[in-house]
Amino acid sequence: MAKRVSITRAQRESRIGAELLELCQRVTEDGRLSEKGIKEIVRWLRNNRDADLPAKDFLLEKVARIVADRHVTLEEQKELYKSIEAILPPNSRKVAVRQRKELEVACNDCAKLAKNRGETEQRKRVCSDGETNTAIAENGREYNLNSLTQRVEYGEETFLGIARRLGDEVAAMVEKNVKLSWFNGNWNVDLSVLASWEGHLAKAVAASCCEGLSL
Repeated sequence: MAKRVSITRAQRESRIGAELLELCQRVTEDGRLSEKGIKEIVRWLRNNRDADLPAKDFLLEKVARIVADRHVTLEEQKELYKSIEAILPPNSRKVAVRQRKELEVACNDCAKLAKNRGETEQRKRVCSDGETNTAIAENGREYNLNSLTQRVEYGEETFLGIARRLGDEVAAMVEKNVKLSWFNGNWNVDLSVLASWEGHLAKAVAASCCEGLSL
């Protein structure tokens, strides 16, 4: 039978158990481990190396191996995060897992958006014909990109409206070309859509989804 490594109720009542629990909850609150958070864990383990706590022993073994070369890769960050999940009590573990998965979704959305934008740019170059840029809608029909861009700039259409009518690719092409302007007291774009994209991108960028850490 595997030895229990999660912090028990009785251990949480001790100073050392309460300290480790608070530290683990704090460093995982963003769904990832930052360089500062990993250094805090290393420092705590060094200062409490003699503590009689299975969770500490389990975490010490993982950390010692991962930080041995003073460089923590993205995969090692994920491994260490999941090791911390393993020592958390059930309720705290659920929170840490949820935060990690929410961040993973945000990173995936960011990658998909970047990929879609790249494909849109490539398609735009292929469809460009002299002075007339054409956009191919989901229904297969071609539309004048300059005309669609002007309709958005003059407040006659929004990106969301174009996406619903002609598809996301066409809307992305128009968005790339449009010059945002103030029209009749309102921005001529659907701010809720931009806010949603901005939220995912900001969270993904803050998470450094594609980079390791040098300690």
